[in-house]
Amino acid sequence: MHHKRTESQANKLNDIIVIGAGLSGLSAAKVCHDKGLNVLVLEARDRVGGRTLSDESGCDLGGTHFIQDHRNLFNLIAELGLKCQADVPAAIGGLPAFYSNESKTKFRCDEPNQVPFTSKYNILTKLDYLATKRKINELCVQIDLCEPWKTKNARELDSRSFKSFIESTCYTKQVKNFFLNFITPINLTNEAEDCSLLYALCFIRSWGGIERCIGIDSSGTSRVVGGSQLLSIRLWQQIGEDRVILNKPVHTIDQQTNSEQVIVITKDGSRFEASRVIVALPPNMQTTISFKPNIPLKSQLNHRTPAGLCTKVILYYDRAYWYDNGFNGHLFVIDHRPAENRRRKGMMRDSSVSTRKNNEYRRSICKSSTSSEKDDNIYASTNSLVPTSHAHTTTINNNGDKNHNLMLRETRESFFPQGGQEVIEDGCCPISFATPDYSRGQPSLIAHVCGAAWIRYHQLERLEDRIALVAKSYAHILHPKLAEPKSFKELNWVSEEYSRGAYTSIMTPGTMTKFGRALGAPFGRVAFACTELSTYWPGTMEGAIRSGRKAALKILKDLQRVDFDETDIVDDEEVLVQMGDTMIEKHAHKILCITSFAMKAPVLIVIASLLGFSLRNISMRCSLSI
Repeated sequence: MHHKRTESQANKLNDIIVIGAGLSGLSAAKVCHDKGLNVLVLEARDRVGGRTLSDESGCDLGGTHFIQDHRNLFNLIAELGLKCQADVPAAIGGLPAFYSNESKTKFRCDEPNQVPFTSKYNILTKLDYLATKRKINELCVQIDLCEPWKTKNARELDSRSFKSFIESTCYTKQVKNFFLNFITPINLTNEAEDCSLLYALCFIRSWGGIERCIGIDSSGTSRVVGGSQLLSIRLWQQIGEDRVILNKPVHTIDQQTNSEQVIVITKDGSRFEASRVIVALPPNMQTTISFKPNIPLKSQLNHRTPAGLCTKVILYYDRAYWYDNGFNGHLFVIDHRPAENRRRKGMMRDSSVSTRKNNEYRRSICKSSTSSEKDDNIYASTNSLVPTSHAHTTTINNNGDKNHNLMLRETRESFFPQGGQEVIEDGCCPISFATPDYSRGQPSLIAHVCGAAWIRYHQLERLEDRIALVAKSYAHILHPKLAEPKSFKELNWVSEEYSRGAYTSIMTPGTMTKFGRALGAPFGRVAFACTELSTYWPGTMEGAIRSGRKAALKILKDLQRVDFDETDIVDDEEVLVQMGDTMIEKHAHKILCITSFAMKAPVLIVIASLLGFSLRNISMRCSLSI
């Protein structure tokens, strides 16, 4: 039982102050609290959870999914008395959908080595896909995750962007397009030309190879029952609610005034003191704090580590219509960049009849929406077009599973043409990927709008236009009845005051080798923690927990606390790169070169014959002239 402490008492009784009540900060605070230290957590928001956020029904608007390899997260779920559930679409069956905005084409991907967004009969793309994955994994194995700047050829790797590497490595346009427009926006929520190759390789290495970053198969994913924010809420309760002070954004961390204590000053002028401080904020938010003395290398590093771009859009339906067409609710989209020959439906208005119809459609979808948005509200809108009590909910039971699987067997081959694709006439789909959710008994599709897709999506100023565009895209790709959602929510993480970005960050070219040494290094009596600083699984809830616990370990060692076992606090086992060991995977590049040469051989023979014939004629003319 924790006794309520006043703010004046909190100023005097602290061993450690943790800044940030997300998963990293609360994980660090829990470790220190369990070892008998007096801990105080300062949180700028009016809630705990950081970049995890769940609504009243348990639907996640922030971090959601995790896999079996996230052992620290699974252990924490068990410790907190929570439960997790497997991904519903994986249990039911069905296929993910892939859509290209450039070709207006949707694809299916039902073979292990098939390149997403391409036909499964394209041999060159398959070989190029395997060869590129192999090349990336071979480079990843050479990365020193503890000190990436000491990796062999680190400066050369860091001077290049991930885009330049892919363009020089991939042989086919399809594979190049996949890695540039799918891997980087979804995993790093940024664009490939902005990301250092060295940092991209570090990220891929920390996840265990490129195959895990692709992550098309959802069969191994799980989520927290009740929402991921429950993790932070339960940690908050176990630490003691009086030990976490909300609405306290930190302005200054002062190590100069007092040689034994660190002084933390909040924006409202409150002062707190502790012997040690853990800053559990993402790099872009660390720049909002004034450090005394200044940390020049850390400051430069944070400014060159931009947060990603991400908005979540949730559309609720009365039934999971996507199963009727053999889909499992997962949708992946590429090609969000504007092109001169690409139509921009929804981006421009005119006075034509089609525009009037689109306006009527938007009004019918968003009839309870407001045309303006409040900047100080992280929810752009939470609209219910029908009362919740009247909404028809769908319960998936054993009979439903059987019917869905029967339907999938009947429609799987007939839905797509023989080539595995179908051209449809429609405008650009504005999302990066979508996942289904059934947390409140009502099926929904959660769209993630990242990277270039985020830029195009928010060019539409009106909320009604954006929601209508997403709904209309679902209708064209998955099922016509998805054009009429029952309700929706939109959360732009970039406009959220104390996140200002997505679930992960990148480093620009040249940053890692110049300033990487300051990445996770403590500064005096101040340590740092966030998911971006995790050696393994950065950008995930697992990475946040690992980083927070490792920061707490540094503090405990610094305070000469020896009554603990490191392995009991954090499971920091190395994540090994998964290398393909089949003959084709090992020699894909050689086979690709031979195959491409063989395909070009007839053309080369014709060219050589014509060249030889021309040289022969020239030689004969020269002989006659002599």
